[in-house]
Amino acid sequence: LLPLAQKREKNFNDVIKEANTVSADTIMRDVYSELRNAEKDVAVIDENGRFLGVITHSVLLMTLDERKGGDGIAES
Repeated sequence: LLPLAQKREKNFNDVIKEANTVSADTIMRDVYSELRNAEKDVAVIDENGRFLGVITHSVLLMTLDERKGGDGIAES
């Protein structure tokens, strides 16, 4: 998202429209697929298209590690 946001001629709504997005109720497996295919962070939006946050590769890896009973520190 940052490279898109650094284009000063774009406003926030334009950046979100260009970004890879998932809805807040997207299951983790689908979020993983989106991140894997996008190779960049994914914006989370609500049903009205409002920005809620960002899921990064590192956050997703830590979440998956915690679900497997790890300590939250994913190995690379």
